[in-house]
Amino acid sequence: MYDELQFSTTGTVKGALFRMNIELDATDRHLLSLLQHDARLPNRQLAESIGVAQSTCSSRMRRLEAVGAITGYHAAVDPHAFGIGLQAMVRVTLIRHTNEEIERFWEHIQTVPEVVNTFHMTGDTDFMVQVAVRDSEHLQEVATTTITSWPEVGRIRTAIIFGSRQRHVLPDLSK
Repeated sequence: MYDELQFSTTGTVKGALFRMNIELDATDRHLLSLLQHDARLPNRQLAESIGVAQSTCSSRMRRLEAVGAITGYHAAVDPHAFGIGLQAMVRVTLIRHTNEEIERFWEHIQTVPEVVNTFHMTGDTDFMVQVAVRDSEHLQEVATTTITSWPEVGRIRTAIIFGSRQRHVLPDLSK
């Protein structure tokens, strides 16, 4: 399950190419919007919705994937299906803020299967790490035995997540 997670300090390599090399037209943005709401829509229905031929729609999707505008297709899964009974946010402060220490932390955090999301932050927290664990004992093990054992980590603070409401749709701010 965790082998497919991708971590990056700036987004995917394709994402970096996308930001530099391509502009999306209204049809591309409409297609992306439809896919965000339901990535399982058949090509026929997508093509009809955006007003293009099916072959054109397929070509646009391949191009959007190639340039990194589409970074993947995912299923939303109930955490309990994988035995996850608790989630938490772990705020990590590094001892030093050199590029080498930051990169070392990124490398370490990628090896922890319980990590589901990592954010490099400004302010008094260097990284915000979302973890998914079985229970509070498992959380303690991940936080104190794993994360604090790395030499670049100076301090952690942990907060249990009572609930969340995540938007799986990004707003189109390009207009």
